[in-house]
This record gives sequence, C-alpha cells and structure tokens, in this order.
Amino acid sequence: MRSHRPRRGFTLIELLVVIAIIAILIGLLLPAVQKVRAAAARLQCANNLKQIGLAVHNYHDAEKGLPYLVFNNTSSVSPKHAWTAYLLPYLEQGAVASSYSWNVDFSDPANQAAANASIPVFVCPATPRSKAKVDLVPGFATATNPAVTGSPSDYVGFWRFWDPIAFPTTPWRDTVGALDGYDNTQRKLTQITDGTSNTAIIGESAGRPDKWVRGKLDGALPVQHGLGGAWVGWEATSVKSFDSTGQTNHGPCIINCSNNGGLYGFHTGGINVLFADGSVHFLRDGADKLVVYALVSYNLGEVLSNSDF
Repeated sequence: MRSHRPRRGFTLIELLVVIAIIAILIGLLLPAVQKVRAAAARLQCANNLKQIGLAVHNYHDAEKGLPYLVFNNTSSVSPKHAWTAYLLPYLEQGAVASSYSWNVDFSDPANQAAANASIPVFVCPATPRSKAKVDLVPGFATATNPAVTGSPSDYVGFWRFWDPIAFPTTPWRDTVGALDGYDNTQRKLTQITDGTSNTAIIGESAGRPDKWVRGKLDGALPVQHGLGGAWVGWEATSVKSFDSTGQTNHGPCIINCSNNGGLYGFHTGGINVLFADGSVHFLRDGADKLVVYALVSYNLGEVLSNSDF
C-alpha cells in the first residue's frame, strides 16, 4: 500500500521572500514602462506637428502663401481668425470647418459648436489636463457677447521673439516670424530668406490654461489676449525667455521654463518644434536663447546648424 504523506506548503519565510522578489521585479519594470510611455507620447506629439506641417504646406500650395498667424489682430473691425482655423480643411476636419463662422471673431458665441470640437492633432498626449474645456479669450468677453469655451491645444505659432534686454536697439516689429501676425499678409516660403530648414514656425506651449513653471503646477495663467489654450483661440506667441525661477522675463532660460508665453512641454529634456520645411525637431533644455530667437526669425540672416539646437 502507498503511504499518503501530507504535501508540504510554503513556509511564511518562503512566502515573504517570493513577495519581496515580485515587488523588486515590479519596481524594476515600472520605470521601464514609464519610459516607453513617455517615448510614445513624445513620438505622437512629434507626429502631430508633422501632420500640422503637411497641412501648412498644402495650404501654401492652395492659397499661394502661409496661413495667417492671426488675421487682423490690430483691428477691432474685421473678424479675427487664427492659423488653426485656416488649417482645418487640410487636417481632415471638414465637418468642423463647415461649422466655423468666418463672419465673426473666433471668440463669438456663433463659433461655440466649432470651438467645442476636439481636434486630436492639436493635443500632445504627454500633457496633464485639469480642464476638458478652456475659457476662450476671456479678454474679449463682454456682457452682451460672452466668451465661449473651446477644446484644448498645446501648440502655438511663433509671432516673433521679445527680449528688449538682449536686443535693446532692435524694434520689436523687426523680430517677426515666418507666419505673419501683424500686417495681415500671407508670406510665401520663398520669402523665408534664413531658409525653411532654419526657421521654426510652430511649437509646444503645453498645459494651458494651467500655469506650469519648471515642471511644477503654479496656479492659473493670467488673463491674456486669447492665449488661453483653446485651439480656436489666438494660439500665437511672442517667444519669451525667463530667469531661473521661471517667473521673470528676459533671463537665460528659453525651453521648459514657463508656459506663460514661453516654449513648454512635458517631455524629458526638451520640446517638439515644427520648422518651415515641414520637419520636426526636438529643442533641448538648456538651449541658448539666442539660437532659439534665430530660429524664430525668418529674415535676420543668422547662420545655424543642427548641432546648435
């Protein structure tokens, strides 16, 4: 006859050892998973800008010029529209484009339905969100014409750079970017005398309307002239630099210092930026602000190489 001996189970010590090993493995795995997710988000963000770049070039081919950065931003008479709206038909957003009214400002209640449309290509997946909808251009709201809300955007067009300390004798209108934001003209690619491969036109200023400074949430952005973070809003900026605190303008920090008018993203080491030739580059943290200013301008004659940024 066979003897039936009781099976031996795990002892408490053995069980604790197994649990400890599993915990160590999980601890080793989580950072790797997070890195993979971060890399995927950065890649998707770059792809968003690539799609926007294709739309910019298709618009240029059809309209014989680059899209307006913000049409008629110096007039209170004609309706105002941003580059994002001009690109809708070229981003496979025909339905949103057909609901958008060109007869009124982008902030008019008549554009509420269009403004609420979610446009995935305008959103970086790495960006944390506290609001699904953004108050649109609160500076334009009145009692009889309240500002609408809009779905978010993480990308801005570069109007100019602004640094009266670094350039005390240069008029601000002489530091403009390739997308015209002042004279209501449609600049052609052939007019970018610095070269389309040396001129940045659109990039990340992510996280708005929340204010982010040096990787930390810092309340809400002040009321600005439409730069609240809705895709249908102003979405154009004068590129600014900051001091080491990210609170004061015209310091040495130019990338990931503050999203309050600055270039800002949630990727490790830098941000994604679209160039006028349709290429997307990663501008690193610690980049020289004068190099970034040179990339923003389209006609100042600076000589750059990829190693500069």
